Amino acid sequence: ALPQRQLALRCAKIHLAACQDDQLAADAPNNGYFTSQLLFHWANGAFAGSYRDLFRALEQAMPRRQRPNLETGGDAAAFVAGRPFAT
Repeated sequence: ALPQRQLALRCAKIHLAACQDDQLAADAPNNGYFTSQLLFHWANGAFAGSYRDLFRALEQAMPRRQRPNLETGGDAAAFVAGRPFAT
């Protein structure tokens, strides 16, 4: 078996995070603030943009002390350009 650092990712992944590694995520009454904003902007699937568009909307909605994070892995270009949570 190859050591883990030598394994190639054979899938596409998108990781949306509430904040950067050196930040704390703010809370909201029912969810974290990021989750509340994500649900609001996604609008139960009515959001017509891409993951990048959704991420930009979340960046604008978050307080300055909390910057969301979008990480991708593998061949995620088409996935990131697609409609959020459609697959």
